[in-house]
Amino acid sequence: MGEVFLAEDVSLRRRVALKKLSPSRLNDDSRRILLHEARAIARVNHPNIAAIHDVVEEPDGSYLVMEYVPGVTLAARLKEGPLAPADVIRLARQIADALSAAHAQGVIHRDLKPANIHLMPSGDIKILDFGLAQTLHPPSADSAGSTSTMSDPMTPAGAVVGTLPYIPPEALRGEPGDARGDIYSLGVTIYELLTGALPFQAENRMAFLLAVTSRNPPSASEVNHAIPARLSALVARAMARDPFERYQSADELLTDLGRIGSRWWPIRRIVATTATLGAVALVMFLV
Repeated sequence: MGEVFLAEDVSLRRRVALKKLSPSRLNDDSRRILLHEARAIARVNHPNIAAIHDVVEEPDGSYLVMEYVPGVTLAARLKEGPLAPADVIRLARQIADALSAAHAQGVIHRDLKPANIHLMPSGDIKILDFGLAQTLHPPSADSAGSTSTMSDPMTPAGAVVGTLPYIPPEALRGEPGDARGDIYSLGVTIYELLTGALPFQAENRMAFLLAVTSRNPPSASEVNHAIPARLSALVARAMARDPFERYQSADELLTDLGRIGSRWWPIRRIVATTATLGAVALVMFLV
């Protein structure tokens, strides 16, 4: 979409990120896409979504003025290896909560992946880059908001958008999508954070498309035996090929993450406390 620069807001004395359209894309369509992204994010006020401050038109191009987010992307963090399950649960809960807020405003991300999720020095995350965001039709009186179909006049019917390993199977088949597509992308992201690998591996694009639309990947616990079975099952459900077999909303996924986390954290605290007491006893013995 364009380059991103670190800049200084001299009026408010704060750092901001400037997203500039590339020179080759300075046309009306690209400007509409930039404005579309700004409006999509501006609808959502959430601590785990990077805020939009302004859209600026200059002689050399259009700029999106965004919240500056320090830290590294989860994609960069993954180069060091997979994360501990307890850490993944904590981050996944933040992501799911942010998606819930976006979906409640009728905004679908459509390109959720580790490269678009920033890990801050505080250990919390911010979701970036709603450049492919799409809006939902208002739900009918007898339907859940999470399964309303999407509407985007700038995307041709049947067009596949996003980053291939994270695109849900229904989108690859050219079918209309909804908020459950983001659930699939989050499932793939959680799988990758837990295992350090993508769920599907293939020699070429066609083989990959066939695998995603017709086969189940190895479970996360098969790839990394340290992953609890309940967490592995959660990931598998989030990545279900059939959208109706997935979590039907980010809130539903968030609830299950909370249940697993509530059982995981006490064990982790007990282990940490035991280790600490053992270290103290050893020091006292040596003294």
